[in-house]
Parts: sequence; C-alpha cells; structure tokens
Amino acid sequence: MKFIAIITPVYVSPDFPSRLELFDKCVASVHKLGSNGTAHLHIVVDDGSTDPEGINCVLRKYDDHRIRYLRRERKETDLRTASNALNFGIDAVLEGHERIPEYESISAVTPLHSDDLMYDVSSRAKSLEPAGIGAVVGKIAVYRDGQRVIHEPDFTLRARDYVARGIAPYPVASIMWKPGTLKGMKMYNKEKLAGDQRFDGVYHPGFVNVEDVLVTKLTALYLCKTKLRIAVSDEVSMAYHYHDDSLRGYHQDPLRGKTKQDLWHLNSSLMAKMYYELLSWDHVSPQNKRAAVRTAVENGVRRGIR
Repeated sequence: MKFIAIITPVYVSPDFPSRLELFDKCVASVHKLGSNGTAHLHIVVDDGSTDPEGINCVLRKYDDHRIRYLRRERKETDLRTASNALNFGIDAVLEGHERIPEYESISAVTPLHSDDLMYDVSSRAKSLEPAGIGAVVGKIAVYRDGQRVIHEPDFTLRARDYVARGIAPYPVASIMWKPGTLKGMKMYNKEKLAGDQRFDGVYHPGFVNVEDVLVTKLTALYLCKTKLRIAVSDEVSMAYHYHDDSLRGYHQDPLRGKTKQDLWHLNSSLMAKMYYELLSWDHVSPQNKRAAVRTAVENGVRRGIR
C-alpha cells in the first residue's frame, strides 16, 4: 500500500480570524479520504501562530491518529510565506521527526494549503509509480463567484515545456513528488543553481502567494537534468475556494507591502532577476507581464540563450 504524506502549513493570528474556519474544512477534507490502495499522514505545520490552541482545538475534534502536529517558530526576518513551513514539513518527512516515526515508509509527498480541500490522492500516487516519473500534477476545482471551473494541466507538456512556457497557477498546487525527487531538488537548489540564486530547501522562501508556481517550475528544472518526467492524473485532486482573505494575516508582510499590487510588483521584480528569464509568467498582472517578458527575452538574447 502506498503511504502518502500531506503537508499543510497554517498560521493563525487575530489579523486573520477566518483562517481557523478554513483550516477546519481543510482538515475535514483529508479526514474523509478513502483508502483506495493508499494510506496517508496529515502533517500540519504550525508556522509560529499566535493562536496555536485554536489549531489544536480543530485537530482534537477529529481524533485522527494520522494527523501529526509540528510547530515551527517563525523568525522575525522571515517573509510571511508558506514556503518556510512547507520546507519544515518536507525536512521532517525526508530526515525524520519524533512525531513521524514511520517516515521511511512514505512513498509520496504533496502539499495542501490550509484554505484548500483535498479530494483525491490515490490517482496521483498511482500516476507517480513508474520509474521514469519524478512528480505528478492533477486537476483542481476552483470555486469563484458561484461558478465552478476545473483547471487542468496540459497533458501534452513535457517537463522542459513546463519550464519554457509556464503553467497556470492553480493546478500546480496539486503537485505530488517522490521523496527521492525532493532530496534531489534540495541538493540541486543549494549546489547547482547559479551562485546568487541558490537557497536551502525545496520551496523558495523569498516569494509570496506564488509558492506553488515556483516550486513546480523548480521541479521541472530539476527533472530536466535527471531525464525524469512530470505525469498527470485524470481525477480532480483538490478544490480551492477563491477569497481575498488569502492576502491577509498569513501573507501580509509590513516590510513587503499589503496590497495585491504590492505582491505583483514584489514577485515580478524578483522573478526577473532569477532562474526564469525565458518564462512567460501568465499569473502576474498584465501591466507587469509584458515588461517582464520583454526584459526576459532581451536578457536571453544578450546572454546567447536559445
């Protein structure tokens, strides 16, 4: 039986009172998962919340031995991004933790943000099985303004295509990796990227609200080097209900700005300086996208990149 680690980063504070309600629904969705040839652990990483008891109150309600609560103490210098907590959870899976004694039995790892709902893990786990596959993505149901839209990966894309063309932001949250892929990515990000672009971890800690897009592109970059592929599954993996609160509480950072436009400016300016000169960033705001893509192409031509 395949053993899957689902990692949920969560931060609760008085600035974001609705987070506990969203988190409760998130935990309930994982609790309801059937087996269908898989077993799972739900690893909840508290990213230094000012209300940890609220989180634990939600977890106690489900009385599920598969839930493992970990706490990470947030540093004052940390950008308010889910990346640090996700990296903490990944390290606990790869290296072991007292709350996860069965870590060596884990065969797949996937993130689940605390305002998302999990629908399926077994189909992705099955798609991940072949030896030539390093990661898999699936469909996501997005609910907004009373409408339900299914965001799908492009089934024709190879890993290199993900890097060269970019992919829509919502399906990438469904990414699932083999533990070996995560170990390789950590090494690659720390040792093989250009010197001024290296960092510790799988998720880059310097971006806000685009963590999943970036980690999927970094995954594709690594898989290109190892000649592995990104697979796709047919099932709807998870659901996201659109809400403006995603920019409050957890993601707001007084040093980096508080509005949506602040985040676009921050992310697009940083992206232009890093690994992604030739990518089309379809998820950034239109007024920034044209300039970012034009600059990227010009930089590629000057550097002789083809």
